Amino acid sequence: MSILCCNFRHEVVGVVTAVGDNVKKFQVGDRVGVGPICNSCQACEYCNKNMENSCLKHPTLTYDGIDVDGSVTKGGFSNAMVTHQR
Repeated sequence: MSILCCNFRHEVVGVVTAVGDNVKKFQVGDRVGVGPICNSCQACEYCNKNMENSCLKHPTLTYDGIDVDGSVTKGGFSNAMVTHQR
């Protein structure tokens, strides 16, 4: 899911600009928010209980975090971001 960012802090508020084939919760044009954690392993016991903030394997901070591809996250300072629908 791709989001056009419009916030200048750690958390992000924006509008969905594109969705992947498996995205069911959002459509292009929806307003969305991303909290202080933008990614996780999505497989551990905590992630499976929608408690990604407690992920022990790979919680990724929305701002100044290291994502799984090695890139540094920029939170609301980004022009756009890609994140999972969770």
